[in-house]
Amino acid sequence: MRKHREINSNVDVNGNLDGNIVVGNNNQINISAKNDITSDEHYRSALNWDKKTSLRAFDLSHKNLESIDFTGADLIEANLSYANLRNVNFFNAKMQRVNFTGADTSGALFEGVNFSDSNITIEQLCASNSLKRAILPNGMKYDGRYNLKNELTLITKNYFLTSKILLYLLPNALLISSLIFYVQKHIASYYGISTEEYLKGQKWAKDNGINPYLIQDVIKDFLKSM
Repeated sequence: MRKHREINSNVDVNGNLDGNIVVGNNNQINISAKNDITSDEHYRSALNWDKKTSLRAFDLSHKNLESIDFTGADLIEANLSYANLRNVNFFNAKMQRVNFTGADTSGALFEGVNFSDSNITIEQLCASNSLKRAILPNGMKYDGRYNLKNELTLITKNYFLTSKILLYLLPNALLISSLIFYVQKHIASYYGISTEEYLKGQKWAKDNGINPYLIQDVIKDFLKSM
């Protein structure tokens, strides 16, 4: 049996490998044991997060994080590639320079999240639950351009329930289009932007082929539910 010889690796006093290549039988084998251990430790910490420990630069790639509450977490430079982020609560989390490659963000709540310099895609943002107060990868404040169904439904319902406009419009059988102007102003206020900024975002969505859940659809659904 041929002896293996280690290349570019060291063993510390505890017997832990510090290196990544072992040569044996004329074949090179990448040794990722140390990286796997680190990733597993990060995963355990994430699953049992104490709301205080920093998760900065954690490797959570390919991990199942579904429905975990990461409110306020520091995930700057974390690796979330190919992770299951379905229904995760990232409220007010710090997510600058995060790797989102291939991650499933369906139903994730990103309210108040800073995505500066992260590689999250439009498709991943559109799949989320909320982007209120979020900072997009380009540093721009989210302006409602992705028309998230859950968010629009919540905003519209809140508007009608907290205003008297419905009492005046319904008896007069005004067209739904008459409501859109008022709802647009309310949506802009919800996102903390001007109506002009909101409409600019809507124009961008239309010009870039974003398939939005339109305001008129939200209004129709709400009126049907009454």
